[in-house]
Amino acid sequence: MSWDAARERELCGAASRGDREALRALCTYFADPLFAGVILPRVGDRADAEDILRETLLRAVQGFGTFHYGAAGVWPWLRRIAMNLVVDRARRKRTRERTEEAYEAEVRALPPNVAAGAEAELIAAEERALGERQLRAALSRLNERYRH
Repeated sequence: MSWDAARERELCGAASRGDREALRALCTYFADPLFAGVILPRVGDRADAEDILRETLLRAVQGFGTFHYGAAGVWPWLRRIAMNLVVDRARRKRTRERTEEAYEAEVRALPPNVAAGAEAELIAAEERALGERQLRAALSRLNERYRH
């Protein structure tokens, strides 16, 4: 059977009522266009794009009960899910890179190791205090949204 708006509407209705075969048909039909046209060009890494596609389809399946079919069909909804996941991935990647850079800067600023023979408790207390300062400094540079 060919794919057209009537078939898509029929499958969406069945999927919203819990029909697994209808969900499978929709996911199968839209997986390649989502992957090749939306996700991979923006992510660039095939493995990451495959992960985002899986998460997109999972979220679509989980949320299909709340989806309301409109004149534009299901594509804009699926595309929005995918784009949100692409944006989330980019944010996490930037945050991770900034945190790693901050950590590396803090490590470079560490004083040289304490000479042998110093008291072990003093050394441990100083290292803990330094570690706490470094952690607080790195966390203070995180976006407010990710601090808690």
